[in-house]
Amino acid sequence: MIYDPYNSFLAGRINRITKKSAPFPIVQTVKPISKGNFLAKFLFYYQKKWIQTMGGKIQNKLYLLFAFLALLVALPTLISQYFVYDNYTQKKAWPIIDAQVIKTRIVGKRAILPEITYQYQVNGKTYTGKSDLQTPPFGLRNKRDITARAILREHPVGSTLKIAYQPQNPAISTTGLHLPWNFYMKISFALTLVIVALYLLLQYFRKAV
Repeated sequence: MIYDPYNSFLAGRINRITKKSAPFPIVQTVKPISKGNFLAKFLFYYQKKWIQTMGGKIQNKLYLLFAFLALLVALPTLISQYFVYDNYTQKKAWPIIDAQVIKTRIVGKRAILPEITYQYQVNGKTYTGKSDLQTPPFGLRNKRDITARAILREHPVGSTLKIAYQPQNPAISTTGLHLPWNFYMKISFALTLVIVALYLLLQYFRKAV
């Protein structure tokens, strides 16, 4: 016989409630748990254990999935920025000369940017180039318009600006004498994703052990 605390408690409650009105004392009894009730509790216990086990496995797989996705974004970003930096270091070795601004205007309807056309001479030959001076193409439309006009005021027609040209092909020139404005932003974002991925992989291997 298996002692069932719930049946014992219920019998005690009935005894106390009916003690005054009952013509004879109620005997507290202990009833055995039926096979069906015992089986239900057994199945509930192992179902709970199964859910906990499966939940842990699913969570572990999610760690691995999100780590993979983070690296899938981070690694191409780091590779692309490596080539940006390599291109920048090559241009740093180019000769730097003064060019004359011959035309200015604002271009774009959504991404409003300043456009400066400049002219320069190398070995007696005249070349022209265009640049937006690495102006960020985002922000409110009015703000971008104000920024573009302010840049053009700083570089009016007839003024000079520093450019670098490729020695092997002087027709190729650039005003980008510094790294792009979003270079460090992209590097920071990619490194953050790498750190997150490493943390998730650490959690994955801890759970797997």
